[in-house]
Amino acid sequence: MDTLAQALRRGYRLARHRQQTRRALLELEAAELKDIGLSAEQAREEASRPFWQAGSPRGRNA
Repeated sequence: MDTLAQALRRGYRLARHRQQTRRALLELEAAELKDIGLSAEQAREEASRPFWQAGSPRGRNA
């Protein structure tokens, strides 16, 4: 069973990872976004999500 400290650390790491990967999306060129199946608009939308919000599954406009 996780301790509170372990759960907080895991949550912090997840939030930080989301923040970093969403910021990285904004740095990709159009060709790179196309390679991963995203439009520039989708990348901006994902990057604008708050760190506590999980991304939507591919192909879904949530």
